[in-house]
Amino acid sequence: YRVESKHPIRYTIREGDVLPLLVGSGGRVLAAFSGQEGEPYETIRNTYNYISIGDRDPQTAGISAPVFGPGRTLLGALTLAGPSTRVDAAFLERMKRPLLEAAARATRAFGEDAFMLDVAALNAGAGN
Repeated sequence: YRVESKHPIRYTIREGDVLPLLVGSGGRVLAAFSGQEGEPYETIRNTYNYISIGDRDPQTAGISAPVFGPGRTLLGALTLAGPSTRVDAAFLERMKRPLLEAAARATRAFGEDAFMLDVAALNAGAGN
């Protein structure tokens, strides 16, 4: 599911687009919880989120968090992204806790315990 911006300048990825996995916040979160080794994947597994600025495109930024299903199966990543003129580092930091809370709600809706995402959201709210 996606919500398109009403702003004339926006960042869009069309459903079905094939993109490199190890680029951008969503791809990096998917890779981290699919077993990719090293950094930044170890940190992503500890914090349950990743902020990307200019990673996929120099004019875009985003933050992603994983969504799990039964048996802690990775189902996908919840991502908030847009043009870096509106979605800057400070904005992404402010969105960390709400995004993790949304990922926790989605995970619970799929029938999995979301304790780890709840803890990550609390830590994000503490400025971590």
